[in-house]
Amino acid sequence: MVTFYVCLHVVRRHPVMSTVPRLKAPTSISMRIRLSIAARNRTFSRAARRVRPRIDLVLERIATAELNDPTWSTVLLGVTDEFAQNRCDTIPNNDDVLQLQTGFPAMEDLTPANDAAILAGFLAQIKTAIHHCGLTAADTEHLYAIISENNSDG
Repeated sequence: MVTFYVCLHVVRRHPVMSTVPRLKAPTSISMRIRLSIAARNRTFSRAARRVRPRIDLVLERIATAELNDPTWSTVLLGVTDEFAQNRCDTIPNNDDVLQLQTGFPAMEDLTPANDAAILAGFLAQIKTAIHHCGLTAADTEHLYAIISENNSDG
């Protein structure tokens, strides 16, 4: 079993207050995603480590994206090779956290020559998590565009 955990945190950033009296600084809201990897399949673990820097670039871009109305303070995503790619289960908890577990596309070729497909598999599961976050349509499309742009960079 290979399990990947993606943690999405909503972070409120407060810009420097204006020197003009009685003006409040606007608050922007962003989403930070953290990825942890736990793998039993050594070949899959190596493949994940190879694409990790490219995944981190996408996660950094998502962290800088300003959102209008996130609904969860934290979203945890587990990705496992034991589930079908289209399976997505919500895991109940008492911590006011949306916790999801999804599958990863079955791949025979985990060699460096197939890294683009491996990266695309991870980005598809991050999109699945974003879909289940309950973000506004505009926020969802904005984050999807960031993922698609980085996926097409190759």
